[in-house]
Amino acid sequence: VIKKTAEILLSSVRNTDTIARFGGDEFVAIFGNIKSKEDAVAIGLKIIDAFSNPFTVDGNAIDTGVNIGIVFYPNDGETLDELIRKADIAMYHAKATGTNNFVVYSKEIEEMRFRTISDLKSRDVMFRLAFSKSPIPQIILDSEFKILRVNESFKNTFNINLKKTYLNRIQDVFEGFNEVVLAIQNNEKANGQLSHVKIEGKEYNLKWMHSLIKSYSSVFYLLAILEVNNGSE
Repeated sequence: VIKKTAEILLSSVRNTDTIARFGGDEFVAIFGNIKSKEDAVAIGLKIIDAFSNPFTVDGNAIDTGVNIGIVFYPNDGETLDELIRKADIAMYHAKATGTNNFVVYSKEIEEMRFRTISDLKSRDVMFRLAFSKSPIPQIILDSEFKILRVNESFKNTFNINLKKTYLNRIQDVFEGFNEVVLAIQNNEKANGQLSHVKIEGKEYNLKWMHSLIKSYSSVFYLLAILEVNNGSE
């Protein structure tokens, strides 16, 4: 797919232009003799149009999309590192709005991205503190219901073995959680009541609730145990 992408990019530009794979699925294109932003926009549209139709790799139809960040030398920077950094900012701004977009770098875009990153970092710190210090036992699950993290309260309440728990599906590690998973999959908002759940060999009745967490294109679930009773109660 990467090789085919490179071929399409090369066929979309002039012989005097340069296309280089920068890493992963990112490419850098260098164009000379660009007289205006309109010229750069025309090139961006041509590249996007080149990827409008699926292509075939080993008999499989591959539908790809591109996002482009555009910078100008020397107005946006005089060094390669500075130009690539700013092109990256513009590209991620294009990516945030969907697929097959291009964005021309501006100082306002960089300031907006800086504020967004700062806000996300602040929220992340606050969430981590609230999660880890909460007296309510809590678990973070990924979209496949694998356990990514448990807080200290959950660990201490159920005396779990973290090495055997992390990165395993909750219904595979602990018995009786199929009902929780099914409720989350069905997007049930109400609290659930679980009977005869078995964690580390001990039975419990648990009252629980969950929250959906979205981070970029990923989905996570926060499972909070609101009430813990022995299985015999």
